[in-house]
Amino acid sequence: MKTDIVVIVQCRLSSTRFPEKAIKDLGGKTVLEWTLSSMKKVQADKYFVATDEDSYPILKPIVEKAGWEIFKGPLTDVLKRFCLLIETLKVKYVLRATADNPFLFYEAAQSLCDEFVKQNKISPVDYMTYTGLPHGSGVEIFKAESLLQAEKLTTDPYEREHVGPGIYNHKNQFVSLFFKSPVRFYFPHLRTTIDTPQDYRKALSVVSFLSNMKAPLEPYTTEQIIKAMTDSSVNDTILFV
Repeated sequence: MKTDIVVIVQCRLSSTRFPEKAIKDLGGKTVLEWTLSSMKKVQADKYFVATDEDSYPILKPIVEKAGWEIFKGPLTDVLKRFCLLIETLKVKYVLRATADNPFLFYEAAQSLCDEFVKQNKISPVDYMTYTGLPHGSGVEIFKAESLLQAEKLTTDPYEREHVGPGIYNHKNQFVSLFFKSPVRFYFPHLRTTIDTPQDYRKALSVVSFLSNMKAPLEPYTTEQIIKAMTDSSVNDTILFV
């Protein structure tokens, strides 16, 4: 069934805090593969990874093995990277995620897509996201046309690096909705992203807790992730020397 949605996961391997985090092993699969597995559960017409020139040859076999397509563009100007990809596609909406989030709430992502389409039937909306999800479990959705307009309007380095702000920071030009997430997903105090080595060690603990250090056949559900993230064996670790 046609959805008019394309899922784009942005990924680069040159992170300064934790280089190559997207290809770190997590239960027998790369962190990126976890992200792609979760986002493939969302109904969409196409699934892309948007990366940079240097990361492309390393990521290409991983991405294609997962059944996704890959696109390469500028390293630091991620907004331009997204727009170059969008210009090659005939798509109405873009669901954006990042590759350092292996524990995405795919159910929340699908709910967000459904709500965004619903809101646009009432009145035009350019951008939407849920607030209150764990840091690293959320996504954002926007109109492809709106992002192309935003790219022409902004020269701000932060907005060009982080994509979404190019739309929602400009309230005079665009309509953005920040909806409090449904109760099922509302855990703002939790952190599920991998941005540092410490985050990675915690992610390993989550996989150990839930599936004995093996990547599951199906992505973890919201309830499984919350159960692990709130368990003392994952959070209250002790180092013995």
